[in-house]
Amino acid sequence: MSALTVTPPNTTTFQPSPELWRLLATGPKENLSEIAQVPALKAEAASCQRQLEILCEPAGAQVVIGALAPLVIVFGKGAEAESPAFWRVYTDALGDLPRIALDRAVSEYQRTGRFFPKPAEIRDLARPHAEVLRQAAYRAKQAAEHQPEQRMSDADRLPAEKVQALMADFAKRMEGKDVLERTRNRKVRPAPCARVDETGMSAEARALLERQGTIKPKPAHQDQAA
Repeated sequence: MSALTVTPPNTTTFQPSPELWRLLATGPKENLSEIAQVPALKAEAASCQRQLEILCEPAGAQVVIGALAPLVIVFGKGAEAESPAFWRVYTDALGDLPRIALDRAVSEYQRTGRFFPKPAEIRDLARPHAEVLRQAAYRAKQAAEHQPEQRMSDADRLPAEKVQALMADFAKRMEGKDVLERTRNRKVRPAPCARVDETGMSAEARALLERQGTIKPKPAHQDQAA
């Protein structure tokens, strides 16, 4: 099987380097990072991105008929091949495939087939080629648009002395301030479903206010009496 993973499409407008094609057509998605990190590969991916997108475009009805024409000669279909209805079945099933994938599928079937193929047989042979081609186009686009992570330069960083001065100033301004004052003074209301005592306070609210020192602990004998 002459899969696209082995060799790139042989066209006059698309001739990528073997290294770029390997990274575009095979391997894990992490290959994108490898392309983006090498300026020459990234530039090449950007230059061939549009060509790959064009190669992925649907073949269309006329291309499908033309691609299958050799099989009509090899296997013969007679008058049946002159019927528009006959070809409509094939164009509907195969028209969305890239032309290169379709051509390679027909070539493979011609070497191994015994009868004129059904649409599904050609589509199954073309699918791997189409998937690889579309993956290559996607990766080329992503690699071309990849932006390196912006790192803070030494010039943008505050000097250590400046940071220490800012921290010291902040500590000085906060000195003597009670940062928990608002929390302690916050009024705590019991939830509507909470059980309350004779003062109208729930056990949870009383426990919180006691911990904060807002109210004095309830004497033990009152708890027993309750």
